[in-house]
Amino acid sequence: MTPTRRALMIIAVHPELTATQFAELMWPDHPGWRRISKQGHGSCSGKGMWFAAGCFLGKLQARGLIVRGFARWSMRKTRLTAKGKQVLGEAKETIQ
Repeated sequence: MTPTRRALMIIAVHPELTATQFAELMWPDHPGWRRISKQGHGSCSGKGMWFAAGCFLGKLQARGLIVRGFARWSMRKTRLTAKGKQVLGEAKETIQ
């Protein structure tokens, strides 16, 4: 399964994810979670994964596969567009 299809499946099941939560589901065993980075305000492990997830979601949005907006307060709501549903539907057909 391609990373794009995997991401669309995660978004279809969990539409209210932050970039961090998305990264945890998308790349649970990635070694980037154990890397410690210091970016001006103390050190933090796995921060690069948060950035990677945000960039990946931005690329999906630029391709017209998802739309991101605010659901409530600071929660992001991500939903599939018609094009995203079509790509996900094609993926389900090839699996079955």
